[in-house]
Amino acid sequence: MEIARELQHAARRLARTPSFTLISLATLSLAIGATTAVFNLVNGVILKPLDFARPDRLVYLHDFSPNEENRAISPQDLLDYRAQTHSCTDVVTIDPELSLTLVRPSAPAVRLSAARVGATFFSVLGVKAQLGRTFIAGEDSRNAPKVVVLSDRAWRHYFAGDSSVVGRQVTLNDAVRTVIGVAPRFLTYPDNPELWYPAHD
Repeated sequence: MEIARELQHAARRLARTPSFTLISLATLSLAIGATTAVFNLVNGVILKPLDFARPDRLVYLHDFSPNEENRAISPQDLLDYRAQTHSCTDVVTIDPELSLTLVRPSAPAVRLSAARVGATFFSVLGVKAQLGRTFIAGEDSRNAPKVVVLSDRAWRHYFAGDSSVVGRQVTLNDAVRTVIGVAPRFLTYPDNPELWYPAHD
């Protein structure tokens, strides 16, 4: 009963000063929203570990110049990094935010987001395919067969989760590629692509 009386008294006092009440509630709402946003950012970036085998040993490298924002490392620079860096086990190229046209038999063409990566991309992250396999060494060389790994989302959405998709040929931007595997559902790096393909193109 005492708590109820206190709440009634507080409500009457707030009702007498509606402007102050509204400003207080708005300030409190903004503070709670900002705190929640900051916590979610810190939790996702710092506190929550990545789903990779050794996230504490991964380093992201990029080029930066005064005239440009962050940009991908050039192929020649990548070769130099590999030759001259002795503190890294491997250096793999990643080219995100690409768009390809997927053509399937008896289905309309669709645009997909894609990432072009080095052949050791999955092994560096310690990620294994949930179906089929990922890239092997040498599949990013120019003479290697053209292959592709689908994301879990693309596999379910465009191929109805059919396990026989491994070994099937699809056309991406007029190039015929063989689906060799499906990545695990948690893998959305970089930038949530729907498929990955070797960086020799």
